[in-house]
Amino acid sequence: MVPSLVQLADPSLTIDTEAADQLRERGFQVAVVAGHCIHRDDLEGLMASLQGWI
Repeated sequence: MVPSLVQLADPSLTIDTEAADQLRERGFQVAVVAGHCIHRDDLEGLMASLQGWI
């Protein structure tokens, strides 16, 4: 399996808790970042969630 990261806004309007859990069960790493537009609303949280990925 290829390592994969899913970044979710908090709150996410498209991926609920159950769907996020299913992603984790399938091997995805799920990172939740504050705000609707994560790169604008929480740049520090976004960058922290990328630790080890880039």
